[in-house]
Amino acid sequence: MATEGEVVEKQSSYTYWVRTATEEAAPLPTPRKLTAEDISKRSLTNSNSLGSVWNQAGTWEERNLNTWASNRIKELLSSLGTLELSSGKATIDEVSKCSGDVESRLSDDKDLTADEKVRIRRDLQSLVAPIRMKLQEFEQELKDR
Repeated sequence: MATEGEVVEKQSSYTYWVRTATEEAAPLPTPRKLTAEDISKRSLTNSNSLGSVWNQAGTWEERNLNTWASNRIKELLSSLGTLELSSGKATIDEVSKCSGDVESRLSDDKDLTADEKVRIRRDLQSLVAPIRMKLQEFEQELKDR
């Protein structure tokens, strides 16, 4: 059982998040709704700053762009058209899901000659280049938003 001295020591120990306000603590911030006057002052004084009207400091403002990004990636990849390969043509007809990483591997189980494996690897590399360019285009659009 704890003695009275131990209880006093635990009560006065430092805690990072204080749950009860003390006299010397700073007052809690109180939210204030923006008025029409606040908004008009904001538009007159700092019309070229980024972010919302309430964000006058220009601090980070998080926006969920998942839907836009997924749709844009699908649109960019679908716009590739026909890609010429050494053994034919390839097209991206549909992008059903956008997630994960890209990896390509040739299985040793296939009965392919060394020349066929080299040709397939070159075809895969030539297929990746335009996809990479479209994804770089997407990355730049994302930075510009």
